[in-house]
Amino acid sequence: MLVVVARRLIDGTGGRPLDWPAVVVDDAGRLAYVGPRLTLPPLPPATRRLDLGGLTLLPGIIDAHVHLVFDGGPDPVGALATQDDATLLRAMAERATRMLCSGVTTARDCGARGALAQQLQRAIASGAVCGPRLIVSGAPLTTPNGHCHYLGGVTGRGVAAVRAAALRQLAA
Repeated sequence: MLVVVARRLIDGTGGRPLDWPAVVVDDAGRLAYVGPRLTLPPLPPATRRLDLGGLTLLPGIIDAHVHLVFDGGPDPVGALATQDDATLLRAMAERATRMLCSGVTTARDCGARGALAQQLQRAIASGAVCGPRLIVSGAPLTTPNGHCHYLGGVTGRGVAAVRAAALRQLAA
């Protein structure tokens, strides 16, 4: 169990900030208490305490559209073409760690090359990589030379080809 205390808490509901809050996280990682320190319920003696001093606590940020495969530079598609999957996966892990450090606790990756996003999702879930909870779609399904075709989700033409590609993505 962990109790986090800080100077202020903004809970995201639009209400007034709470001064001198306490947040208790149980051993399963769930919030067990959020409220004033003065009304904090009794805690087990082994409870860890994290005092953030004058900082403000905020809810985790959700980013609903990211592509961790892109580097954010002036030519992300060109940069992508020069990297092998292992190098790219390491770069994606670094980007995910930076996201978490900036307050993003959940992100939806809307397309990556091959199964790299799924690999990163599993690495984060296992604790091997530090990053936000990821919801991933894999390679975007597209027509030949369509939007994001360079990520590998190109389908054949026709309903049967698109259906087969969708089922492969679902299985992945």
